[in-house]
Amino acid sequence: MASPHSAVKPAAQAAPRRSMLSWLTFDRFLLIVVLLIVFVTAANMGAQSDTWWLLRTGELILHTGHIPTTDVFSSTVRGGYWPNHEWLAEVLFYAWYALGGLPLLFLACAGLTTAAWYGMIWLGEGPGWARAGALLIGLASQELIWSVRPHLFSLSLLVLVLILRPARRFHWLYPLMFLLWANLHAGVAFGGMVLGIVCLVALIRDGALWYAIGWELPRSPGERAVHSIARALACSDSAHWLVVLVASGLATLVNPLGVGLWGYILASFGDQTRSYLSEWQPPNLSWPASYPFFVLMGLVVLVAVWSRKTWAGQRDWTLLALALVFGLLGLRSIRHTAFFTIIAVPLLTRPFRDRAPRALRSIRQGTGHALIILVLACGGALLVGRLWAETARQPLSADVVNAVRMCDGALYNTYDTGGPLIWLMPERPVFVDNRQDPYPADLLFQAVIAEQQGDYRDLFSTYHVRCALTPYQQALAQALRRDGWQEVGHDQQLVVLRHP
Repeated sequence: MASPHSAVKPAAQAAPRRSMLSWLTFDRFLLIVVLLIVFVTAANMGAQSDTWWLLRTGELILHTGHIPTTDVFSSTVRGGYWPNHEWLAEVLFYAWYALGGLPLLFLACAGLTTAAWYGMIWLGEGPGWARAGALLIGLASQELIWSVRPHLFSLSLLVLVLILRPARRFHWLYPLMFLLWANLHAGVAFGGMVLGIVCLVALIRDGALWYAIGWELPRSPGERAVHSIARALACSDSAHWLVVLVASGLATLVNPLGVGLWGYILASFGDQTRSYLSEWQPPNLSWPASYPFFVLMGLVVLVAVWSRKTWAGQRDWTLLALALVFGLLGLRSIRHTAFFTIIAVPLLTRPFRDRAPRALRSIRQGTGHALIILVLACGGALLVGRLWAETARQPLSADVVNAVRMCDGALYNTYDTGGPLIWLMPERPVFVDNRQDPYPADLLFQAVIAEQQGDYRDLFSTYHVRCALTPYQQALAQALRRDGWQEVGHDQQLVVLRHP
């Protein structure tokens, strides 16, 4: 005879499945699809020239137990100061690479990026379809700088700083977060901007700032300063954020550069050597890669005007102030547009704050959503696998690497080939590479002139160059051939030439 419980068990097992399928409403389905698109796109970000010297430095730190702050890779500035502000990111990248090669490194970076976008869902307001739409609009403006580089940590931590803002009981995490951030990437400055603006908004709302600048009592500047501090301390919100700001700022000093980290950050805003790099150039209408940023800025302005009568509370005013600051930074450099996106996406959902989500729960609808997600996930996996197969090769061909080994004497290489050379041939000092910071501006500009105009003689004579790695059709390669330099080896893009 069948057990009396035999008919109950299948029904009990089916109940969680039905509950899960009915949970997958249209709004949640859209959000999952957008996150899947983000993950697949991020997993295909690939390695750049920077990636390779980052990996080599991470390996060096793990093997020696020493964090280098002087140049160890070049022949031109060897022993010079290198503000290695991203040493912890280098260690993490190499650890992921050592455990699973490039696939695990790409997956880890894709997971980091997707986590940031999941956090942006939490920062948004209104129904899921509104948040999903805002994420899709913002996606085009961030994809530009996605690559295996430490700024991915800054993007993710900036989202976390914003998520923790209303959770006061977790604010003790801020100093720990900034301690970690200061050793991952100099983008910690953006986190400092957020805390500074949050603190400023709190001071304004508590009235302490107006008191400080004398809008309430006609006192002398010294008296106003003393009374403003007393009043700020009396206002719990202002005092709280002042403590968080100071504690987090002090935590950033625990890094290999110490106070020098902030000197480096301030100096980078006026560094002219970055002006010829595309990611540091300001967006403009003649550059199609700038269009998503301009569209996003226009939409934020429209939303701000449309919802102007409903802005209220610390969250709203903080996001508006941050949008202004990060928008100005984005106009200064397209590299910073990704940080503006993090602020803009939650703002785009503001007009839909009072819209109710589509709460209809249906097993049939949930089943259809689950099948679509499964199909998209399989397609994304195939796409990622195919692209990984194409990028699994070494950053330089075997022909070029062998030719460089055969070529004796001091080596000249272009800016973008420096990173791969550091990874593939650590025993061979490079001329320049993407680290950029150790190299004087004059050296980098002379290299650009040599490559674009073929005027190389003074530069090569100064550094006793006897071997050159350069693009095959570049003006420098043509000038060297005319002067009798001999070809050692080449591939479809690069050629190695040596002095006759």
